[in-house]
Amino acid sequence: MPLCVARPGAWPTFLHHGPGAYGLADPCGDVKVGLQDAGGEPDPDRPRTLDPDALARLQDHVATWLPGLDATRPRPVGATWATPSSGEFVLERRGPLLVAAGLGSRGFAHAPQVG
Repeated sequence: MPLCVARPGAWPTFLHHGPGAYGLADPCGDVKVGLQDAGGEPDPDRPRTLDPDALARLQDHVATWLPGLDATRPRPVGATWATPSSGEFVLERRGPLLVAAGLGSRGFAHAPQVG
């Protein structure tokens, strides 16, 4: 696999609160776009499968809101993360200490918005 280097200004990181969509560029030039909670609760005793309705919602979102991206050629990739029941990140400052919880890989995806 070739080494990929991020290109400044290639694509902005974004979070669209209404439909719960987010996206960011990867260093190889692709753009990852996802929907919050699109896969339901995972079951460790069953293999993960793609939800065709979630994929259709995602493709509709890309076609409507993200000009320049091709919604007809998705490469679905699943991700699992822990989320508090409120759906919010837990961020609290106590003096010089910052506590961040409930982030998992979701926090990594949203790091630019969290700060």
